[in-house]
Amino acid sequence: MADQQLGSDVEMMSEEELPSYARWLVYGLGRASGISVTPRSCSGTVREQLAGLIAAVEEATKVPTDDELSLSSRTSAETDLSEVDARSLVRILQRYVSARLAAQRGTTEE
Repeated sequence: MADQQLGSDVEMMSEEELPSYARWLVYGLGRASGISVTPRSCSGTVREQLAGLIAAVEEATKVPTDDELSLSSRTSAETDLSEVDARSLVRILQRYVSARLAAQRGTTEE
């Protein structure tokens, strides 16, 4: 499961810890998976910060591209983010970064 592969259980984190973990996913592992996001400050509620990170990932240059990795779903394509809670937003990022890393290794994320 993506949560276990990335070594963190989102359910165990306080809501205040979620943005820091999400930034690590995006700016740390995301870069390792080929996502080129320029770090920027995030303000607002926890949920707004996380939605901003997802938007940044969606807009980011990716090498290789999602199409080259045969990834059909991007970070939030399958979900209306206005209805998603903070933990679920972090899980969206976890699944996406995990899927990119797994595709680059030629393995599946499950």
